[in-house]
Amino acid sequence: NSVHYEYTKKALLAGKHVIVEKPFASAAREVQELRQLAIVRGLYVFEAVTLLYLPNFAAIREALPQLGKIKSVVANYSQYSSRYDRYLQGEVLPAFDPERSGGALYDINIYNLNLIIGLFGAPKSVHYTANIGFNGIDTSGVVNMQYPGFFALATGAKDSDSPGYAVIQ
Repeated sequence: NSVHYEYTKKALLAGKHVIVEKPFASAAREVQELRQLAIVRGLYVFEAVTLLYLPNFAAIREALPQLGKIKSVVANYSQYSSRYDRYLQGEVLPAFDPERSGGALYDINIYNLNLIIGLFGAPKSVHYTANIGFNGIDTSGVVNMQYPGFFALATGAKDSDSPGYAVIQ
C-alpha cells in the first residue's frame, strides 16, 4: 500500500494512464497530488474498486428513494488474515505494518467505506475505533459516520472472521 503513491506518480510523469490497487494512496494529500498531476497531463487515474461499477450497486443506488427515510447503514467485511498468526508470533509483514500502510482500515474496511460513501456521499463527521496490535496497527475496527438524519457503521477485521453483509434501514 505504501508504494502506490510513488509508482503511480512515476507512471503519470511517464505519460501513462494508471489503475491503482486499493487504497489509492496512504494520505489525502498524496491522492490530491496524483489527481492534479493526472488532470494537468490529461491522463486517467483510477482506484481499482469495481464495486462502484457493478450492476447490483447501481440497482441499490436506484432503489434508495423507494426505501424511505434512512435511519442506519451497517456494513461488515471481516476476514481472518492468512498473515495474522505470523503477526501474533511477532513477524510483521506489510499487511500489518503501519509504515507500509497496512491494517484493517486500509486493507479491508475500505470496501465498506466505498459502498457507504458511494451511496450517500461524504459524511458530516467520522470517528474510527480500532483494536490496536503490539506495533500500533489496527487489526480490526469500526468507522462511525454521521449523516443528516442517520448513522453508518463500517466494520472491517483482519483478526477475526464474519459473514460479509450490508444493511440499509
